[in-house]
Amino acid sequence: MYDTTQRALEVADWLKNRNLAATQPNIADAFRACKEAAELRTAEAHRDTSDYAPPNGYDPHLKKIRAAAAPLSTFESEYRAARLREMEATRAALDAETPEPLVSAKELSQYAPPDIYGPGLRALSEQKKK
Repeated sequence: MYDTTQRALEVADWLKNRNLAATQPNIADAFRACKEAAELRTAEAHRDTSDYAPPNGYDPHLKKIRAAAAPLSTFESEYRAARLREMEATRAALDAETPEPLVSAKELSQYAPPDIYGPGLRALSEQKKK
């Protein structure tokens, strides 16, 4: 149980934190609130918080290793920079190649596409004639 001096200090802090004047109704509200908080604190203190799980000896060491590891943002930025360099190198290689010559309208009008079925059809027609 709290002694009266400690309760009075808690009440003063409660009033100060809420910017309330030290009037009789405010003091009564503060004592009521502090009493409820004290009862909650004592109930929590007496609650059985036994943890029956065995201790994990790896946790502290794993936390140290994870803390020492490079953060994800560093890995991400390094990976992004490497990919960007590769992409720029590929783009430069493609730009260095000689482009295909463009066909003019006159050349396009004179262009005849290759007849890929012609030789086969002629061979078949010759076979039928025989």
